[in-house]
Amino acid sequence: FFHSTIILCSFTMASTSTNDSGSGSFYNLHNVKRAMRLLNDEDLATAKRMECLRFLDECVSKSTQSNHVHSSNMNDAISILKCVVRRFVDRKEMLRSLSIDIVRKHIAAHFECVKYVVGIISHRVLSSSTAATESSSQEKSEEIRLKFVALIGDIVSAAKLSQEVRPPFVADLIAILLRLLGDEYDAIKCDVCTVLIALSHTFKLSLPSMSAAVIDQALHLLAHRRSRVQIAGITLVEYMLINGGHERIQTLTGFREQNVVPLKWWFGGEHRINYFGALCRHPKSSVRTAFYRMILKVMSDMPQRYDYKTLLLSYVLSGLQDDNESVQHMMFDGIERIGQTHQHNEYNQLKREIFFEQEAEQITKQHLADDDDDGHRA
Repeated sequence: FFHSTIILCSFTMASTSTNDSGSGSFYNLHNVKRAMRLLNDEDLATAKRMECLRFLDECVSKSTQSNHVHSSNMNDAISILKCVVRRFVDRKEMLRSLSIDIVRKHIAAHFECVKYVVGIISHRVLSSSTAATESSSQEKSEEIRLKFVALIGDIVSAAKLSQEVRPPFVADLIAILLRLLGDEYDAIKCDVCTVLIALSHTFKLSLPSMSAAVIDQALHLLAHRRSRVQIAGITLVEYMLINGGHERIQTLTGFREQNVVPLKWWFGGEHRINYFGALCRHPKSSVRTAFYRMILKVMSDMPQRYDYKTLLLSYVLSGLQDDNESVQHMMFDGIERIGQTHQHNEYNQLKREIFFEQEAEQITKQHLADDDDDGHRA
């Protein structure tokens, strides 16, 4: 213990003494390697390991802010961040929390470390601690799981600057977020909804299978007891419906075609819930406002809106009878916009039909005239 304390003080004093001489403290790899070794020593006191993390944070910051950055220095910074990422699985929550903060600080400048970060988060979130509880993750701290979501949000933001259209870790991020969408902590659910929307928008994910899977996992949010969680779920469902999840409208409205009989119905296991019907009668006006805003957005921007207008029109009309006058005015204005859009599209469709009908009539007359000429000649 005394020897570790001496080593820690030695590299701390060395970094302080060389701080005025520019970036030379970072290139003192002897002190950096000592700090990395002490950080991996779980028998060392937590306070001293925290000092090691702060020292490594300063080293990476100096390498990033330096005007003369060499490839070797960048590799050293990545090695330091890899060492910090390993602390995501540390036994001490304070070390895990600080290591996540450090990685969030430098992930944009050192995007190459994302593959290591995603792997560790997948291990902490997707792998259950016991075989009996598959829904639980190894990470028991709610604050750490919330920081994981924030770190994923930073990764998505940093990915906008990368050259890859769809990096290979996107599927892992979606799996992590879908698992955390069912977390017991309300703040995690709200943040996951925001990050899922940002991820889908950044990587242009409009796959029907992915959107449908997200809506299936978000159904419980629409019936949550807290209004902010419900509003976050409504926003997520709105985005997914517009971007390929339109087939889940029947599930959200509890509707089933009469000529479609699923296997669950034969065994008595079919349960249909009208989530939209419950939301339009919600006691809080903020939830109803978010719901009606979603309905107007879907009926205006969803490419398949004409296929589902009979299911959604009843909810649009119910907004005109809402107790809140602002909701009534919003729905009235929305109905006018929907009608104008529908009229414009119908007018354009009618012009196309008239054009093609006239063209087809001219072609038909031309062929009939040619047949009459051939008959007269015969």
